[in-house]
Parts: sequence; structure tokens; C-alpha cells
Amino acid sequence: MLHLLQTACYDCHSNHTKYPWYAEVNPVGLWLNSHIKDGKEELNFSEFATYTAKRKAHKLGKISETVEKHDMPLNSYLWIHTEARLTDAQRHMIIQWADSAKAQIPVQP
Repeated sequence: MLHLLQTACYDCHSNHTKYPWYAEVNPVGLWLNSHIKDGKEELNFSEFATYTAKRKAHKLGKISETVEKHDMPLNSYLWIHTEARLTDAQRHMIIQWADSAKAQIPVQP
């Protein structure tokens, strides 16, 4: 599962972004940095362990929802990063993982 998340999610949702060569060319670099900053603010796998139980549960629910709707990975990311394209089976794996992890979090009302 980790490899799948690293391939499809980590560039925008972790502190392990692999910047392409064209990130040095503006205005593309500015757009990429802004996009990555927004992605990390929304969900950062590198900081996930520091989230509260309620926030973890919410983020796992959003992962499941956005992957199921094909809203993630973004189409603009997939133009260049074809290795991040998810098959239906891979989407199902991520959804099952997120739902299972969410069910294990003790969230107080």
C-alpha cells in the first residue's frame, strides 16, 4: 500500500516531493509550488501521525471519497506522471485501506 500511495500521492501530499526539471522554470515553478503547498495543507502523509484522531478520521474519509470519485490524483498531475494513474483495482485497494484505517480510529463525539 505504501508504494501505491508514494507513487500516486506523495509528490503533493508529503514532505518527499520529487520536483521535475521544469519546476525551475517560471511561471510553471510558481504554479507547482503553489499547488504542492495547497496539497500539503489539505493532507500531508509525513505529518499524519501528528493529526488528532478526529482529523485523521476526517482525512481518511476524504481520501476514500476523492479516490472513489476519481478526483485524485488530479488529471493535470497525470499528464506527466503516467505512473500515478490508478487502475480500478488500485483505487479499490486505497479505498479499502482508508476505510479500514478510519474504522480503527477511536473518535469521541
